[in-house]
Amino acid sequence: MMALAIDPTASGPIIELGPGTGVITQALLKRGVEPSRLVLVEFDEKFCQLLARRFPGVRIVRGDAYDLGRTLGDILDEPIAAVVSSLPLLNKPEQARHALLAHAFELMAPDGVFVQFTYSFVSPIPRKAPPVAFEAEASPRIWLNLPPARVWIYRRPGTNRRIRGRAERTVFRPLKSHEKERRRFVVSFDAAKLRVRAFVRDLLALPPEQPLEPARALLRKLPDLDE
Repeated sequence: MMALAIDPTASGPIIELGPGTGVITQALLKRGVEPSRLVLVEFDEKFCQLLARRFPGVRIVRGDAYDLGRTLGDILDEPIAAVVSSLPLLNKPEQARHALLAHAFELMAPDGVFVQFTYSFVSPIPRKAPPVAFEAEASPRIWLNLPPARVWIYRRPGTNRRIRGRAERTVFRPLKSHEKERRRFVVSFDAAKLRVRAFVRDLLALPPEQPLEPARALLRKLPDLDE
């Protein structure tokens, strides 16, 4: 899903933050990104060694992903095409998250994108009083992932939408549509909770001398909880 947000034909390096064992790195290469264009920023030394063995030709930088100016300052000789991040942003204060996006935008080409993986229902980059303006889009929630996850794309306001690929236009949607989806999910979940509570209440009200058949009748109602 994250690789779909990347245009492999765009000029400039692609920076991956927090690559870990290289799952997203592999997807980016499969997407068609040239290994020489990938720069992996990883803090853990053992992961850096693993990545070097797995991906020859990919540049690996051991450093702080939250200080991109210092970490990449001596490496970049052209604007970044994209940043792909698997960092656990919600573990950081809002100020640090805003600063990360602002620093990434400073290093990016005007049409660059910042792609972020998250388990959160809401944007991991807070939209309240950001120091730098941005637009946000997100994928549908990936329910097959455990726990369910989502991919967010951040870009400067007014970025030319013609640069977006067909796959990205199909998958990623404006923020407002996801707010509606979140509200629908909350309403459905609350309704399911009410039905479960009613089921438990009826089960507890069964007469102790004849529990078996009424209990079976109630259990047959369980599939209805998904309706």
